[in-house]
Amino acid sequence: MQLENLNLYKKAKATFLYQTEEKSNFPHSKAVLLISVGQANHEGARLEATIKLINDNFQSCDVAVCDTLQRHTIQMSELSSPEEAYTKSMIEGKQWVKRNKKHLMLLNIPNEIFFWDKYLKSKDFLHCKDKIVHAYQNDEIFKSSMHVTIEEFVRRYERRSTGVNREKLEEYCFNYLTEECAIMMLMWPKCEYNYIIYPGNMPKVLATARDKFVFPYNPNLLKWTQVYIRSKIVSPTLC
Repeated sequence: MQLENLNLYKKAKATFLYQTEEKSNFPHSKAVLLISVGQANHEGARLEATIKLINDNFQSCDVAVCDTLQRHTIQMSELSSPEEAYTKSMIEGKQWVKRNKKHLMLLNIPNEIFFWDKYLKSKDFLHCKDKIVHAYQNDEIFKSSMHVTIEEFVRRYERRSTGVNREKLEEYCFNYLTEECAIMMLMWPKCEYNYIIYPGNMPKVLATARDKFVFPYNPNLLKWTQVYIRSKIVSPTLC
């Protein structure tokens, strides 16, 4: 039964984790909110709570709808062709924006909402991707962090699914992470985002990429800012 049919709805509250030393910088900073399309923390009341938290703390914040990045995940789960996975991911991204439009409209500081293709289709993307692949092939620390991140994901995936082709799964993960590192850590610094906002930990390979490609040139960019969201189902009569 749908939640709406029960005449109940979710109420949520969002807070920042582990950011005591950074909070004083938030009001003068530019942030980007990462959206993993399909995840519960990026829907409805939880998204609204995150946006309210951002409004109260940052000078500006863009919203990155990481839709076509998810084509790699779709290929893992559905064994679809690259073309089918790309089309589906793009459709799901547009549906996410439509579904959450009323929450996005609450963002009352300067902002831009953009899709992953803004950077994936950029003329600079392949060059940036090559730099990440080169780092993987020539930097043992980066290579190790890539393998650790892939292994963490594969283990989580295997707990949910059976009959998984591990070699293929690792390939999809590598493609996903290579693309993510290229766009976020090599292309986004030009946008001068001080903080990346996300309701989860920073993947190890992204942290290593930041240390290698961002921190030496500007340590004030792309700091990972984790959001913790508490939600509960409440009766309208109790609100």
